[in-house]
Amino acid sequence: MIDIHTHILPGMDDGSVSIEESIGMARMAAESGVSILVATPHCNLTGVFDNYYSSNFENRLITLRKVLQKEQIPIEILPGMEVYGTEEVPNLLRKGRLITLNHSRYLLMEFSFREDLLLTEYLIHEVKGLGYLPIIAHPERYPYVQKHPGIVYDWIQQGCLIQLNKGSILGSFGTRTRNTAIALLECNLVSVIASDAHSSARRTTDLTMIREFIENNFSKEYAEILLAENPRRVIENTDLIVPYNTCQARYI
Repeated sequence: MIDIHTHILPGMDDGSVSIEESIGMARMAAESGVSILVATPHCNLTGVFDNYYSSNFENRLITLRKVLQKEQIPIEILPGMEVYGTEEVPNLLRKGRLITLNHSRYLLMEFSFREDLLLTEYLIHEVKGLGYLPIIAHPERYPYVQKHPGIVYDWIQQGCLIQLNKGSILGSFGTRTRNTAIALLECNLVSVIASDAHSSARRTTDLTMIREFIENNFSKEYAEILLAENPRRVIENTDLIVPYNTCQARYI
């Protein structure tokens, strides 16, 4: 499996607080069958987690890779960011201050939990105009999506891809979030499932339970697409499998 959304780089955001914590997260991932983690620290949260692309980012990435190699943990760490959507994103992309997932055309984006659909439509249009494809992180957690799931279908029609959090599906964020996540899965509106891991104790990198859940409640093929094949295609910068259909009418 490949996990495209983790907060494993130590000391950069509200994820791993130390190199020891990052080691634990990597070891847990490997033991659950994960071979690759994309490090996606929060970025563009002005005054909170700026984390724009810099030598500091690269140095922390290189250091973590060396430590994991020394510890003989069979995990590859790739670069990325979870980019918070603001009006500055297009210009920051032009300036090279934001990076995509493994420098592909896929940009992991987080939108505000407060509804601003005009801004999200503007950002989707601008980001796509620059040649990137937005992967929207955990839309099932947004209250306005929980109220109107059809928003996700609209985003897909605009050219976006959808990433769900494993914890959302397993109930870690409450019933409304879980129900929204399941509805999106049932409608084939999901491209990738990721951990959005923040530590080795909570919101972890262990993907065992989510793989079993998707296999048991949907199919082994669906689990393979969402947890392995599509994530691999993201980091290799190739087209994803998008089994979208029109069953969204059941929920909208």
